[in-house]
Amino acid sequence: MAVINLGSRLNIDNKKTIILPGIKDKKFTIVFNDAFAKKVNRAMLELRKVGIEYDEKTSDEALADMSPEEADKTVNQAFDLTREATEKLADQVLGEKGIGKLMYKVYNHDTTAIAAVLGTLNDMATEAVKDTKAEKEKQKIAKKLKKYSKSFVEPAAQSMQD
Repeated sequence: MAVINLGSRLNIDNKKTIILPGIKDKKFTIVFNDAFAKKVNRAMLELRKVGIEYDEKTSDEALADMSPEEADKTVNQAFDLTREATEKLADQVLGEKGIGKLMYKVYNHDTTAIAAVLGTLNDMATEAVKDTKAEKEKQKIAKKLKKYSKSFVEPAAQSMQD
């Protein structure tokens, strides 16, 4: 009976220590596993709920029916709710209460910057387990293409005159 070593085929590297941009004095150890996926999923559902509510309250029709002051207040509340939900998501994903508020401060009061960091973490989670055989094959093909492209020579321009 043959013995197959999956270690030569799979690279399971799902525990990472990360440093956040602009927050160099803190390190976070994250395990990209089912518990991480559940935290992210639950938090994303909360953020989606805020987004749906925001869309309903700030639709063109809804804002048109409001006074300018009321519309301004509604839009500002929607921004605040989104920021709070994103900060809470950061706290949950990174496992430290208050880190979302710190990120908001360090990233110049930019909710989108926090979301970009969280999106990157989510991307890293999908890459935590790699098929090393497929990865090696891709690298092999890329190396061959590079080699062949070096040896490729364009034909010399020929004179079009008689």
